[in-house]
Amino acid sequence: MDNQQIFNEAREYHRSGQLSEAEVIYREILKTEAEHANALYFLGRILNERGKLAEAAKLIEKSLKISPDFPERANNLGAIYQQLGNHDAAVRWFEMATSGDVGQAEAYLNLATIRHAQGKLVEAESGYRRAIDAKPEFAAAYANLSVLLRLTDRFDEATNVAARAVELDESSAKAHNNLGVIHHEQNHLLEAFQCFKQATELEPEYAEAYNNMGSVFRDNEQTDAAIASFKKAMKLDPNLADAHNNLGSVLQRQGNYDGALAYFEKWLTSLQP
Repeated sequence: MDNQQIFNEAREYHRSGQLSEAEVIYREILKTEAEHANALYFLGRILNERGKLAEAAKLIEKSLKISPDFPERANNLGAIYQQLGNHDAAVRWFEMATSGDVGQAEAYLNLATIRHAQGKLVEAESGYRRAIDAKPEFAAAYANLSVLLRLTDRFDEATNVAARAVELDESSAKAHNNLGVIHHEQNHLLEAFQCFKQATELEPEYAEAYNNMGSVFRDNEQTDAAIASFKKAMKLDPNLADAHNNLGSVLQRQGNYDGALAYFEKWLTSLQP
């Protein structure tokens, strides 16, 4: 058999989840054809699945230098570099994935997410919108865009965009939580509560949603329910700083200064790197 036939056999193993068998064959191909781009790429994917990120990145990058016209592969390489904490390399490969006539929606989203974290909101917003243009039913892009719109005080559009994210992926606890936060910041307490409740039903260990629900209870003067929600959030995530601060504030209002101080101290501790 020639290398192409052998490669096809390896792909069958790979598709069926027999990774060890596929890996052996990919490596055999590379012994006789060191620049077999597909063998390099798919071996890299196997190593990525096994947590060998640096080795995976090296192989996939080599495959792309040989055969660069694979935007999906460039996006995957960018995601590996992002996991490795090498954001400059991640940005470089995400940009490569979006440079063609048909950009990868996932790459636009990934690049925008990095820009968002860097505080480059204009670039991030453009990226989220381009992701949506490339993939009109991309729920994650709508969800992230809604967060950016909320942060820039465009609440009407943020509400509509977040609601669209929920519509596209009703099973996403994060999407329901995002919509709830937007409603809460507009003092739409009932709508916010319904969103947070749905988020916790979809993901019962979603600490942030319990904390947000507690904030709604607090603002609606339902103190006991607020305390219970904050404590639930802290039980699920003891390092959730906002929950400690929120519970401390409620106890302070009740005149329980010792209890409040204890939670404020935990809040400060949880903020430390």
